[in-house]
Amino acid sequence: MARLAVLTLAIITRAAALTPSLMLAKPTRAPSCSRRPPPLDPGGPPMHASAPPALAIRPARAAAGPRMLALSGVPASGLLAVTILLEVLATTSMKLAEKQPLFYLGVFGGYAACFTIFPLVLRVMPLGVAYAIWSGAGTALTSVVSAFLFKDLLTARKVVSIGLIIAGVVGLNLSGH
Repeated sequence: MARLAVLTLAIITRAAALTPSLMLAKPTRAPSCSRRPPPLDPGGPPMHASAPPALAIRPARAAAGPRMLALSGVPASGLLAVTILLEVLATTSMKLAEKQPLFYLGVFGGYAACFTIFPLVLRVMPLGVAYAIWSGAGTALTSVVSAFLFKDLLTARKVVSIGLIIAGVVGLNLSGH
């Protein structure tokens, strides 16, 4: 069972790395000019050169490789794996908190850390792909962890369903953006 959990995480982390390489670029400012561009929305405020810089996403390099966050040098797939593990920790802590309220610290801490890191992943990974990997891997790993810790039944139907989750995540990554 432990091998299934490790294999599941390895497959999903590898699937996250299949999409083209992207890197978070430094914020850039539009060149200043004397003419104001027209507003995007007729009823909204005008946009001009003194607007705050926007984050730009640019290719990291021509060859395919892991998508990196420029500021930290950590692959986005690595951070996504961390958020998945934090989510599984928090979800498992919910069950453990039924008997020992101290585990609520794991619930709140795990989800707080998870939802703090996940937006960093979204800077370089499309939302649909990142969320599919995050929720699919979290569901699969939670099933495996609950089989070990709480002696929940891990039937053949559950194992096949976990395989379908993994196949769906891989399919999303291979389908492109």
